[in-house]
Parts: sequence; C-alpha cells; structure tokens
Amino acid sequence: MRFVAVLLVGLLTLACTPAQPTNEAAGALVAVDDGWRSSSLEAEGLNAAAMVEVTEFIREDAHGDFRSLIVARSGRLVFERYFNGHGRDSLHDIRSATKSLTSAVVGIAIAEGLMVVAVQSAAYNTSYGQRRSLDVLRRVLAAVE
Repeated sequence: MRFVAVLLVGLLTLACTPAQPTNEAAGALVAVDDGWRSSSLEAEGLNAAAMVEVTEFIREDAHGDFRSLIVARSGRLVFERYFNGHGRDSLHDIRSATKSLTSAVVGIAIAEGLMVVAVQSAAYNTSYGQRRSLDVLRRVLAAVE
C-alpha cells in the first residue's frame, strides 16, 4: 500500500511540473521532399521563444479554429505546425481567401510602387486572350478601391 501511495504522489508531482518547450514546439522541421528548402528560426533571425508562445496560444484556443501555422523566410521554410487534428495532407476549404490575399498583396505592391495601376493587366498576366488583354488593372482591382 505504501508503494502505491508513493507512486501516486510521484505521478501527481510529475503531472504538476511545467512542461519544457521541446524542439517540436520551437519549430524543428521534419525533413520532407516537398520542394521547400528549410532553415531554422534562429538561422533566419527569428525569435524561437516567440514561436513557442504563439504555438501554445493556438493550442489553448477554445474555438479550435486554427489549422496550421507555416512561416517561410527568404524562400526557406522555417516553421510548420498543425493543430486540432489537421496535418500536412489535410485539405482546406479556402473559398475566397485567395482573392483577399491577392488583393492585399497587390495593394501593398501598388503602395510601394512595384505595380502601376494604369498599366494593362496583360502586362502582369499573359495568359489572357487578345480581348481580355485590353482590360486595365484599374478595372480588375475596382473592388479594392
């Protein structure tokens, strides 16, 4: 009986100790042949402790809305985590998210002078036919303005 009591106290003590961040939490990547070059958070000048905090915040999210967090810097994958039962092969119903992201990126490019609003859209996308090449970028982005 004394052995069982000591065992229970030991397990309870162990369960109450704070968890230490693991390499997994800090962002150590699993090698996968997916075409991405990889690097570490530290090598790319990113704060690993901050990524541990973000990861823990996401894991504690009561709504369970987060599916993944992927960070790329300088063309290298430096952080990849999945949450709430999702994984690398999970499919995501993104609906119109791509349009929103594209609009934001184009807006930033225009603000930084990397794109000119009055240029024909064909200058940026040559896959349109002759008829569509006459559309100017201002029409394409009318909803953004």
